[in-house]
Amino acid sequence: MLQFLSKRRFRRGRGDGGYALLPVVGLGTAIVLTVGVVGGYAVQGMHSSGRSQGFNAAIQAAQAGVDDFVAKLNANPGLNTTTTTTWTPIAGSTDGAGNACTGTDATLPPNCPRFKYSAVPAGSEWTVTATGKSRGQERTVKVTLKKRGFTDYLYFSESEAADPNDRLAYPNIPLLGLTGAPAGCQYKSWSENGQPTRPASGCVLPRWRADDSTDGSRVHTRDVFRATGSPSFNSLVSASTPNCATSASNCVVGGSPSYGKGNPSYADDLTMPAVLTSDIAAAAATSTGCTYAGPTRIKFLEGANAGKMQVWSPYSTFATTADRDRCMGGAQPNLLGLNLDLKVRTGAGGNLNIVSGLLGGLANLLLGTTCLLLGLGCPSTVNLSLSNILSGNLLGDLVSGILPSNPTPVAIPSAIYVKDLATPPPGLTATVQCLLGSAAGLGLYNLDIAATVNGALLSPSDCRAADVRVSGKYQGKTTIGTEGKITILSDLTATTENDRLGLVADGPVEVYNSLQCLLSLGTCASLSDLSGLVPSVLGLLTSGSITHLQLTNVLNSLGINKPVTVDAAIITGGHFGVQMPLLSPIANVSLLNNLVAINIDPPTLRLNGSLAQRYKGIMAADLLKLGVNALGIDVAGAGVDMGFKFKMAYNSKLKSDPPPYLPSPAGATWDPQTFAEVKAP
Repeated sequence: MLQFLSKRRFRRGRGDGGYALLPVVGLGTAIVLTVGVVGGYAVQGMHSSGRSQGFNAAIQAAQAGVDDFVAKLNANPGLNTTTTTTWTPIAGSTDGAGNACTGTDATLPPNCPRFKYSAVPAGSEWTVTATGKSRGQERTVKVTLKKRGFTDYLYFSESEAADPNDRLAYPNIPLLGLTGAPAGCQYKSWSENGQPTRPASGCVLPRWRADDSTDGSRVHTRDVFRATGSPSFNSLVSASTPNCATSASNCVVGGSPSYGKGNPSYADDLTMPAVLTSDIAAAAATSTGCTYAGPTRIKFLEGANAGKMQVWSPYSTFATTADRDRCMGGAQPNLLGLNLDLKVRTGAGGNLNIVSGLLGGLANLLLGTTCLLLGLGCPSTVNLSLSNILSGNLLGDLVSGILPSNPTPVAIPSAIYVKDLATPPPGLTATVQCLLGSAAGLGLYNLDIAATVNGALLSPSDCRAADVRVSGKYQGKTTIGTEGKITILSDLTATTENDRLGLVADGPVEVYNSLQCLLSLGTCASLSDLSGLVPSVLGLLTSGSITHLQLTNVLNSLGINKPVTVDAAIITGGHFGVQMPLLSPIANVSLLNNLVAINIDPPTLRLNGSLAQRYKGIMAADLLKLGVNALGIDVAGAGVDMGFKFKMAYNSKLKSDPPPYLPSPAGATWDPQTFAEVKAP
């Protein structure tokens, strides 16, 4: 270029000045054009940046509208009518020039972000359609809100200490110096709202054990988790203890857990309400529910009777015959006035008749005495034979029909509520029925072995408690609530993935330990499959060496150490655990004076659904450690001697479709369930 200009200067010296001016003008024009183009791009970029800022600010303004409604909803839980707003500036915002965004839509500075929304209630949810505007840009979002509930979590606990009312953890046997839970065990490990903290010693602290696992959703406690071994948490794990906020290692104390969803974190989420069953009780009082009183057993049915249940509730009364028919299939509420007619059928010839006859005589004595005293609807004929004995039906023959009558199946209602009897069952006969029925473990009353360990004899007042026993395969959506306790007798499972069951108890919810069947004749017969018992025992006795499989077959035939599966959303004001876990052997069992050692696999308790409990339930007992109770057993220990593996898996359908009438957490907030941008209205 310098050479080009130099040549032009030379020419200008030779009288070519007019030609020399053209390149200079062209160069100037190019410079001007270049500056103009750059300026144009700059101006266009400024406009584009403004649109981008407005575009992003508009969606933020729409979200601010959603937040504004959530704040109003949480401040006014009773709000249940459609709510709308006009254009409203975001509180505390300014325009680009720093001017405060105050006033109406017409008087606001033009670049102020603002929102408007319409919120419409639909059952337990709200739908909010919010539009945000900024710098001339508008964007709209549609959000579904739902109140946070216990079924959003796989596991929740207020305290990870044992239930102070659990007599397995805290026996009350004054003669042995055992007087229940020490003072203060109901508190958490940290001070909340000025409450005292739990004592540093003396309280039973159940632990998550090596065989325990969780899968899905979130596991949360308002206390601090305690572990031993390597439990597996394939869930988000959080705790409310303040120490958890400073270090993840303070959220779970002890053991070496594995975390499939990241390390534990601090959160201050839900709170257990003081009252759990009020909504269930109200719903059960309507024509779509059923209310029972006193000891009640519910068996869900399958097959041809899918969607139905049988109910034994001998002391329940109903206002109308229609209510009784709908809730109990027309069964009389009492157990009296039933006839007894027993016959014994002998088996094959020879000496075997003597065996059968002796057994038949014992059966006559047992059934005659039991049925006459209890009036429990014994069968008109009881057939006993050697073939029945050898096929494993002996126990079934002895107790077939001992459960009170055979109620007509009725449709499963949407709400079931069981309340205490106002007074103990009337009359001496009813008291004897209750006491003996409990001792015999008829699958209706809640004594079995527990009363002995609790250090208290059963009294007639126990027979008015709202204790519910439940088992079977359910279909549909229902919730059982009780002001007493719930005992899950055996597998309690859904028929399809769309079925839901809620179990809500002011007291504990416990799984019946099948080994108690040996101590409770009626319950054992009603729960166990005895078809393989005799062949399994004979195989065990005739075998040259006892195998693990043979011993397992015998145990399973007796109903011992069987796994239990529960499909339910459980909420308990007490705890969720296993009755008498010390009756379930896990590790090496020595037989014949240590000549034979058999390893027995621990049974597994599988919970598919969700669990919220005020206190941590006990799943295991450790015979290797000397504890504080009368049996010298650390029932909260995590050793490998006794107990159940606890496997929890979240049912994700509970988040959007839980069982009906479940209680809400105290002070529960509203959370977005769905979020989508839609076309502006």
